[in-house]
Amino acid sequence: MRTISVRLDDSIEAMLDSLCQALGLSQIEVVKAGLALLQQQSTSPAALAELWPGRQLLKQRSGQRHHQQGKGPCRSPQQ
Repeated sequence: MRTISVRLDDSIEAMLDSLCQALGLSQIEVVKAGLALLQQQSTSPAALAELWPGRQLLKQRSGQRHHQQGKGPCRSPQQ
């Protein structure tokens, strides 16, 4: 098992809190459920990324960070 840290802006934090309250789940349970749902999707990753309005800002930040750190896309610890 490993621990990750995720920085959330105010709108995403509000969305997470709202889901937790509506579903009666903890934050980790909501995140795990979301990951499981994404894994079951037949939609391409690119199409799913288009659904999130903050995707462009994330791409810009991620690209800058990976370029600065010499890292590529998200990888599992085994890779």
